[in-house]
Amino acid sequence: MEEVIKDKIKGSPEKKQNGKDETNQSQDTITNKEPIETKDPFLKPLLEQK
Repeated sequence: MEEVIKDKIKGSPEKKQNGKDETNQSQDTITNKEPIETKDPFLKPLLEQK
């Protein structure tokens, strides 16, 4: 029981560190995509209105 818990505790921080790096990269990609995606639908109605 204790060994399994220790393995889980040891694995958690390692996975978190790897996950943080991946999430940071994915967040950057998402944040870069979000403004572009939001600008497109906003620009389209603005261009249509003009």
